[in-house]
Amino acid sequence: MRLRTLLVALPVLLMLPLLLHGGWLLSSLADSARADAARALERDVRALAVAIERESTALVRLLELMATSPALEPGRLDPPRFAAFAQPILTGDWGLHAVTVVDRDGRDVIRGVPAVDLGSPDGLGARIRGVFETAAPALSDVGPDAAGEDRALTVSVPVKRGAGVAFVLTARLDPSRFVRVMAEQAQQPGAVATLLDPSRRIAARTLDHDRHFGQRPIDRVLATLASGPSGHGRFESMEGADLLWAWTTVPVGWTVMVGRPAGVIDAAVFESTARLVAAGLIALLAAVGASAYVARRVTRTVESMSADAPRLLSGDGPPRPASGIRELDALYGTLRAASERMRAATAEQAQAARAERAARAEAEAANRAKDEFIGMLSHELRNPMAPIANALRYVERTQPLDERGRAAIAMASRQSAQLKRLVDDLLDATRIGQGRIELRLERTSVERAVEHAVQAIAPTVAQRGQPLRVSISPSVGEIVADPARLQQVLENLLGNAVKFTRDSDPIRVEVDGDARGVEIRVVDEGAGIDAESLPRIFDLFVQSEATLERTHGGLGIGLAWVRAIVALHGGTVSATSPGKGLGTTFTVRLPRGGEAVAAPARRPDGREPVLQARRRAFERRAVAVAGRDAPSP
Repeated sequence: MRLRTLLVALPVLLMLPLLLHGGWLLSSLADSARADAARALERDVRALAVAIERESTALVRLLELMATSPALEPGRLDPPRFAAFAQPILTGDWGLHAVTVVDRDGRDVIRGVPAVDLGSPDGLGARIRGVFETAAPALSDVGPDAAGEDRALTVSVPVKRGAGVAFVLTARLDPSRFVRVMAEQAQQPGAVATLLDPSRRIAARTLDHDRHFGQRPIDRVLATLASGPSGHGRFESMEGADLLWAWTTVPVGWTVMVGRPAGVIDAAVFESTARLVAAGLIALLAAVGASAYVARRVTRTVESMSADAPRLLSGDGPPRPASGIRELDALYGTLRAASERMRAATAEQAQAARAERAARAEAEAANRAKDEFIGMLSHELRNPMAPIANALRYVERTQPLDERGRAAIAMASRQSAQLKRLVDDLLDATRIGQGRIELRLERTSVERAVEHAVQAIAPTVAQRGQPLRVSISPSVGEIVADPARLQQVLENLLGNAVKFTRDSDPIRVEVDGDARGVEIRVVDEGAGIDAESLPRIFDLFVQSEATLERTHGGLGIGLAWVRAIVALHGGTVSATSPGKGLGTTFTVRLPRGGEAVAAPARRPDGREPVLQARRRAFERRAVAVAGRDAPSP
């Protein structure tokens, strides 16, 4: 990304979280406003419910007042007198229009006052029977009456005489009374108040009451009301207007609903959102413009500095005129100083590289001379060893010696053998370093190689009383290997185990095989190896416990020689030990023959070590030997 683009995009990246945060705050405020509106609406609907309950209670009280008329004494009914008593109430603005008195047999003992028949068409109806049984007033659902009205709303009260109910006084209610009460509460433009009877039919409505009286609301409204006796929600009215509703149920079973336009709140939210977006865009454009101006100045300076960079590297960069940006001017000055230091450092580095190459060449020459000297010295030291050994054996066998003479000859023989072994170790170290170890590959029985190695070490083991247990799996079979070298590897590992194991401690040789190769483990319970020495025990001239090694003799070459021979066979050797004094396990893994050998590492000078180069040839030679010795079909 170009610097100018980044600088211009930076205010956008900075403003975007602010705008998102502002949007989130606005959304939270909108939700809070809607919640406040819902709570206010719930308070209003509860107030309206109280007003409706108060109005219905007043109507019941009027009917109960009419029920106290002396004209309703059982056996002495006086309809004209009752009509005269009820006339002021019925003609007043109380919302009661017609009254009927019913006895327990369902007969209208006083028919409609005024002359309107409100008798029950099915005898004693369930509602009137309930009034006789409970002696409590009852409001009816919206439904037909005996006078032929399809939609009517009535209220019934008991006429109590003595300890019982003598008659039931029933009057028709005028729903417009409730409409006026609700209209006084819901005065906001677009608001709608609705009163539902217990059967969820519209008993009164502030909007189009005559058209919707007795109807049921839409199914979605009914489903919402079923969620609880009170609450709030947002849904359309019967006219299709989007309203925020609240509802509650009064004790008599009627449900009061009030709806207000939801668009008022949405409009306020939209207006706030529009203001936020407009302010954000103005701020963003101003920030982008300022950033573009600054970016232009910065990029011009940087481009000019980039053009001067090659000359700065050569140390003759021109002085930079002031850019007006303090940091860029300081940067250019720092680059000039760094250029001077880099030129001096480059010259010193070139001189050091020349000296390092000369020292490396001298060290390699010295190392080759050392190897040649060790090889020559080993051969020169080895030549007189055989005559010395022969002379000692001759003297021991032909000359009469006393006890001190035999002890001296034995001591000289032991030291001669030790000297021969040290010379052989030096020769092996030379061969390892120069990669001059040769393999004579053939199909070799692993079991036979193990057996020969065990036989070679058996006298020493028997002398020390150490149990030597050998376990060979039947699936081991043959591999392509140099049998003599393989036996030497096993003898070396077994000799190492004998040296560092106490008398009478057991030594185990375990051999397993599969289709890919064989695994040989030499396990002892001897001195063990500490965790720090374990990774280095296969290095040349490295010993895990120098004092113990020196006690038994040796130059620390044996394990390095084992690793070299195993590597030439395309295998690996590893050692594990729980710790000092807990024994050691050496594991040799050898392929059957023909498996690919891992690519060797390179020397610092880029050449491949001789030993590893020979190891790379093992695969081709093993395949050739395996094919030559395979039985004819």
